[in-house]
Amino acid sequence: MPRRRQKSAGKTKPVRTVRDLIEAAKRKTRHIPCEEAAHLMEDAEKAPVLIDVREEFEYETVRLGGSIHIARGVLEMM
Repeated sequence: MPRRRQKSAGKTKPVRTVRDLIEAAKRKTRHIPCEEAAHLMEDAEKAPVLIDVREEFEYETVRLGGSIHIARGVLEMM
């Protein structure tokens, strides 16, 4: 009979769900209104990278110049 592997004495990492990953990402990101983003984008040297996470049809309707579109679902799966 094959032997079972013994569990290591070290701690195992808890299983993380998609919801856990989303909540962790939310804690590390800053959400701001469009007006504040537009103001920040005016300073070319200090302009942040603006990621628009809306759906494609929303992004195509209206967008802030200089923004990068990556749908929220894509980010969640990455």
